[in-house]
Amino acid sequence: EGAADDCHRALQCTVAMPATGGLDSGPVFRSKISCRMARALLKAGNVWEADKAFDSAIGSAKEALQLVAQSNAGAEETRAAEKILNQSITDATLGLSDVKRYRDALDGATKITADNANNKGMSVAADRRNSVQLLMFINSALSVSPGSMELHERKVNALASLKRWAELGNHCERLAAEMVKIDG
Repeated sequence: EGAADDCHRALQCTVAMPATGGLDSGPVFRSKISCRMARALLKAGNVWEADKAFDSAIGSAKEALQLVAQSNAGAEETRAAEKILNQSITDATLGLSDVKRYRDALDGATKITADNANNKGMSVAADRRNSVQLLMFINSALSVSPGSMELHERKVNALASLKRWAELGNHCERLAAEMVKIDG
């Protein structure tokens, strides 16, 4: 979340001006930073906030494109600003597809969890198959949002239910090492 907070502070420092500004300030900069903030939020597990931030980045970039088109900036600066803004729109659109992928995986995991609760103990093979499917959905969601502690907890529980003790230990060790890197 530190990266998202840094981006938020950077956005607060930019001056909201109706003019184009340079490539390192103004609407062009804000759209780029908004997209980076959304990506950081998604990686940290704040999917709802990331979704809003990606939408905001697209809206900001589209508004900035209109401002750039109406500005008196030189052709080269206009082209450069349009390139950055179009890239921001592309990045935010890709980010929204990652949000959807995360939500689809989480929906799948939730469905499997509900099915497990309703059919627990009916068949050892079915329980195991459901746990393997649950683990696949959780891994898919973690590939999009590796900072989600809720997902890591669910993965630990799924690995424990499968009695994959070595994999569980490795996962916890990797997670602890990542947290040490982040915390310093």
